[in-house]
Amino acid sequence: MTPRPHTTAPSPAGFLCRCIAVVFLLLFLLPASSPAQDMEYLLKAGFLEKFARFTEWPGQGEPAGPDRPFVVSVIGESPFQGNLEQLYTTEKIKNRQVRVRYISTPDEIDCSDILFIAGSEKNDLESILEATRGKPVLVVGDTRGFGERGCHINFYITPRGTVHFEINLAKVKESGLHMQLVLLEVSKIIY
Repeated sequence: MTPRPHTTAPSPAGFLCRCIAVVFLLLFLLPASSPAQDMEYLLKAGFLEKFARFTEWPGQGEPAGPDRPFVVSVIGESPFQGNLEQLYTTEKIKNRQVRVRYISTPDEIDCSDILFIAGSEKNDLESILEATRGKPVLVVGDTRGFGERGCHINFYITPRGTVHFEINLAKVKESGLHMQLVLLEVSKIIY
């Protein structure tokens, strides 16, 4: 009988990072086009929590005020069809209750932690992004070209029908937000 080679166990931190990366990759393999578009937007609603988990806001590493709710704002015609409310009635983001707001003008963005820009705002994107410039608001979209035009994170559907996302790292840095490497490793980086 030959002895087995000795291997060392991975460090707990390294193991955790690999597990998180595997979970992200598995989520990418879920098809975005299900019998109803609801599944796609339920998946995207869940991703908002993942994005926040691996993003640090200036200061304490998360939005200020432990008793303040985590505010997710949607500007434009919401494609979520109640999925945000359904998911975040019980789920938290950054250990905070989640408050979902639907807004219609850039003036209402101020107290947002995450801003989702609907595709209906394609023609007003520049003024919306100008209202977030220099503010610690994570800006997310899901419309072709929104990443290149300045959204921090933009979802896209692959030819295989899976949900992926791109990150505009330069715009993230301008906002004062810091994304952890595990999030960057599973995204397409654009400039």
